[in-house]
Amino acid sequence: MDTNSSSTLPSPDEHRLLEQKARVEAALFQHREPLSPIRLAKVLGEDIQRVAELLDALSRDYADAGRGLTLRQVAGGYVLLAKPECLAELQPQLLKPRPPLSQAALETLALIAYRQPVTAAEIMAVRQVHTAGVLQTLLDRKLIQTAGRRKAPGHPIVYRTTQQFLLEFGLKDLDHLPPLERFEPVRLPYQGL
Repeated sequence: MDTNSSSTLPSPDEHRLLEQKARVEAALFQHREPLSPIRLAKVLGEDIQRVAELLDALSRDYADAGRGLTLRQVAGGYVLLAKPECLAELQPQLLKPRPPLSQAALETLALIAYRQPVTAAEIMAVRQVHTAGVLQTLLDRKLIQTAGRRKAPGHPIVYRTTQQFLLEFGLKDLDHLPPLERFEPVRLPYQGL
């Protein structure tokens, strides 16, 4: 008697689903940059609704605790990333970590993110320090880019954040920046002496 019963074989629909998920997974892995559902649909020859279903199914697959990857929606698309808990264990042995951004770089990056497009002079007016070196660091790390020139005297360069910024900070888009109210200093009532 055959031990492989037909009930253990995937149905044609299940087989098609597995093939489609594999194609989406391969596209995400190969591209390494966030891919939008629209672009995936075009590449795969599928409609956008089907691609959304496939991405949702892959996301559930990767949510399993036994997987080392996760599917994240960042920077207007989807990307495969190592799960942070797995990466933390591997990083000291396999990866040379980049030095963290300085406090000045983080402050400058926050100003650009929330006020973009913004000029160097506008940043300096808020921070009260010269920012050329910090801007160069952010440009070198591809967290910001020039976005043209302002129609003002001297035609200063304006800066904005990049897709790399969204990717590194795990943001779907700029609308997912935390609200500034969360960062307002708490004003305590005067208690007197």
